[in-house]
Amino acid sequence: MQQQVTMNQNRLIHHEIGSEFWEVPTSKTGGVPLPEQTKWFISGTAALTYIISDLLAAGPLNRAALPSWCCSCMIHPFLRAGVEVLFYSVYVNSSGRLAVDYSSVPECDATLVLPYFGYSDYDVIGTPTGKTIVDLTHGIFSKTTPVGDYTFGSLRKWAGFYTGGFALKNGDWQTTAPILPADEGYLGLRKRAMDEKLQYLTGRRDDKAYLDLFEQGEDFLDTCSCMGSCEQDAALIQRLDVDFIRSRRRENASVLLAALSEYALFPKLSEDDCPLFVPLILPEEERSALRRYLISQEIYCPIHWPVSDLHRLTAQQLSIYQNEISLVCDQRYTVRDMERIIHAVKTFKTMDR
Repeated sequence: MQQQVTMNQNRLIHHEIGSEFWEVPTSKTGGVPLPEQTKWFISGTAALTYIISDLLAAGPLNRAALPSWCCSCMIHPFLRAGVEVLFYSVYVNSSGRLAVDYSSVPECDATLVLPYFGYSDYDVIGTPTGKTIVDLTHGIFSKTTPVGDYTFGSLRKWAGFYTGGFALKNGDWQTTAPILPADEGYLGLRKRAMDEKLQYLTGRRDDKAYLDLFEQGEDFLDTCSCMGSCEQDAALIQRLDVDFIRSRRRENASVLLAALSEYALFPKLSEDDCPLFVPLILPEEERSALRRYLISQEIYCPIHWPVSDLHRLTAQQLSIYQNEISLVCDQRYTVRDMERIIHAVKTFKTMDR
């Protein structure tokens, strides 16, 4: 079973911030706010693959609109199904605000919608065309989210689930695509990786071999077929401490934004928001140098996302990939940890480079 512990239950020797999760916070009154008819999968990509199979069963799906700012794992399932992909523009406008322009592409049979990082305050131009597929990975714990014909996402981005992909449809499913059992080898990799990370953090081992295990798990998900969730996750999903996750993330993000709002893509946190990260926008060279400096301080902040061979981007669309870094604000950490991140960023800003 996954570690169902909080940071207070283990004395951490290594005080790194970020990287993969090792635990799932639970409570007796918890539970993910999704209906009983939700279908659960090994990953968000598997959930999206299942949705595409349903769209194909229902009628023509020749062309889909995806956000230009997205992970390649959102693109692959469409291309594998023989669907043409167009990228509608997502960029930082002249006012420094995130802009999402659905009108930048012709009408499509389906549009994938992504509420970025769990925030609600950004500029939207036009409306999605065709069937709407909402990727709720970023916004699952926010109070205001888009409503679509389909909804999918991944809880692995929020806590230490082995699987955690989910999908919903507004109506009855028409696909007959099989949902295979989750691969036991993959589940074993995830369990071993999480166990070894916890051992490292609590001083019971000195190496970081778990990083390779996590990578092997991700490599498997990139190529696996449409698989379901595992029994362990099905139980934990019913007891996930959503209130704790939401309150801790909001508190941590508020601390970061109070000190670093001038660099933040979303400088204000609304009452409805539950942030996945706190994204900053900096010039490319400065962004890359900051990331290296944070790593030297054992603070591991991701960049969203790598540009792949599957992306077809304009210079305007590419810019956000080059300038963004996501500060960690999740429930594993406290205000003290956020102050450590702030100190590191401010120290970096005053350094001669």
